[in-house]
Amino acid sequence: MSNSQQAVGQLWQEDAVGTSAGVTATKTASSDNLKHYVTGVQCSGDGAATVIIKQGTTVIYTKRFAAAFVMSEDFRVPLVSAVNALVSCAISASTTNSEANMQGYTAK
Repeated sequence: MSNSQQAVGQLWQEDAVGTSAGVTATKTASSDNLKHYVTGVQCSGDGAATVIIKQGTTVIYTKRFAAAFVMSEDFRVPLVSAVNALVSCAISASTTNSEANMQGYTAK
């Protein structure tokens, strides 16, 4: 592992593609007393929808779209999960063709 990876933690990326009713990309919970840090998200959908990022069941980010959309957001200050909690990025079921991509790192 390089020095930069040791400083940041384990890098990860999760993505999901849906063709019927929304989609959810999920980074599963750690069991090593670690947190997930979400540093960016990219999403698209062919209709009105809501993009929701959660840590566990708690909403930590929401963005609504009134029509078809493409979005990309980098979080200079990462969104942080609780210890041993999963993080997910969901696009609501109101859009049929959708894609969610979320990246970040896992560390103490």
